[in-house]
Amino acid sequence: MTMESSKLEHLSSEQKRQLLAKLLKEKQLKSYPCSYGQQRLWFISAMQQNSSAYNISALFDLRGSVDPVLVEESFKSVVARHDALRTSFKQVGNEVKQQVHQQFSGLFEFIDLTEVNDQDKALELEVASLTGYEFDLTRAPLTKIKLIQLGEKHFSLALVIHHIISDGWSVNLIMQEFVAFYQALSHGEEAQLAPLQKQYPQLIEEQQAQSNQLDESLAYWLDEMHDAPALLELPTDYSRPPLQSSNGGSHHFQVTDDVITPLRAISKQSKTTLHNSLLTAFYMLLNAYSGQQDIIIGLPVAGRYDRLQEQLVGFFVNNIALRNKVVGNESFLTHLHRIKDSTLQGYRHQSLPFDRLVEEVNPERSLAYTPIFQVMFVWQVTGDTTLSLPGLDVSERHTHNNTAKFDLVLFISETSRGIEARIEYRSDLFKA
Repeated sequence: MTMESSKLEHLSSEQKRQLLAKLLKEKQLKSYPCSYGQQRLWFISAMQQNSSAYNISALFDLRGSVDPVLVEESFKSVVARHDALRTSFKQVGNEVKQQVHQQFSGLFEFIDLTEVNDQDKALELEVASLTGYEFDLTRAPLTKIKLIQLGEKHFSLALVIHHIISDGWSVNLIMQEFVAFYQALSHGEEAQLAPLQKQYPQLIEEQQAQSNQLDESLAYWLDEMHDAPALLELPTDYSRPPLQSSNGGSHHFQVTDDVITPLRAISKQSKTTLHNSLLTAFYMLLNAYSGQQDIIIGLPVAGRYDRLQEQLVGFFVNNIALRNKVVGNESFLTHLHRIKDSTLQGYRHQSLPFDRLVEEVNPERSLAYTPIFQVMFVWQVTGDTTLSLPGLDVSERHTHNNTAKFDLVLFISETSRGIEARIEYRSDLFKA
């Protein structure tokens, strides 16, 4: 008698019926291959259990009349429209598969804090519990939404979604479509959204069948990574632990005009962008602190190359690894021209999935740090996020769940208020 049959003998008739129904349901689910990035996040999830490091969150302050029922129905409509938002993941032999569900529950929660004395503290706890939620990747949906009422016409809307099914672009798309459904439902109409010609899991299946078309980009990146340093050794406040965690912190600051104005002038003179000038300054700063000349910095790219991909929720964002030499006796302009050329070449070959590059380079692996690069530079051009909802004043608020994916990430945001920056760091390495 096998162990499985022995376990079945101890189940009641009702438990056996429930198990059979579950197995039949799983058998009916359509399975698709995962992208390279999804495979990586599945692996990281297995290694770093109980982590919210790969949660993407958004928080909005709403002032005006809000109908909680319409909010819930609107988000359900968005989830029903995108297969990625109804996807879970399952290990099948040596492969990880994404499975699309038709039914889902546990998406939305309405919380009334109008009678609570310390609303600020209560709201902080509610948002923290959401942004720090630990998703089980085998259970859909990998999205949660809270509508929190603070007054008769004052609400907070919080959303968290796992990166394995989404990216920053996806969150913006979700909120745009939420607005479209909310406005339509509030008038008893249907939302005027173009039908989706394809879904994210189908797209990944097709892309994997065409992976040989990336050979030119693969050759470029393999050449770039030849004999690359495994680690950027920055001075740290604490010794690097043998197993990296996702513990992190962040620091926000404004980049003042007396810094930005001359950099804009240099960028214009060099026929390049402020992005490249700030990236050059970041390379030189890392060189000054580490003493290393050969430095690799990761840059994210949207990974969306046509209108179809722009309309889909999914994990499209990709990373490119820019390797540059920083020589101490060279001028800022010399470094800027070199990094400008390096960035252009990197963008020309951005379609190669970063995780495939890691697979092909096959660097010596360490559980203490990420492969290829440990530092990122993220450039964001954003206005003040305003959602146009009838009779509502909406503003976005910053959230952070005290996690970090890399040793150091510098976020630069070009906003209507000027240049804002945020440093995200591993708190196992650096003090606040």
